[in-house]
Amino acid sequence: MPATSISMASLSAPAPSLEAESQPVLSGASLASLATDIAPPEFSPPPISNITTSPALEPSAYYIKEGSNMTARATGFAPYEQVQLSRGTKMLGAATATGGGSAEFAFIAPLLGVTFEITAVGLESGAKASRIITLAQ
Repeated sequence: MPATSISMASLSAPAPSLEAESQPVLSGASLASLATDIAPPEFSPPPISNITTSPALEPSAYYIKEGSNMTARATGFAPYEQVQLSRGTKMLGAATATGGGSAEFAFIAPLLGVTFEITAVGLESGAKASRIITLAQ
């Protein structure tokens, strides 16, 4: 059998192409503009004046020695509403209600009197809750 000579050029395979395969092309808008053209739906919370509230006020005690430290928890107010606590015309404190509509206050019981009333008022909704506390004699 006669010897056959094969050249190295005939054994080499074609070099792989480094060019990317063709991709489908979107006609019209680019991908970047598609992402920015779609806006999320807008959300506007209802005005606080349209929210139904059921305010309540719970003091740490209903019978307390004059001049003692007290706390009170206001609930049932509009979410994130400013709530003000007062005793008569004296403001005892202000707080922003939580998302659940509650606010906490700390204050000192008056030094004189037999009873006193504390009132929590929602400044935006006008919702109001009061409690009467008796001073120990």
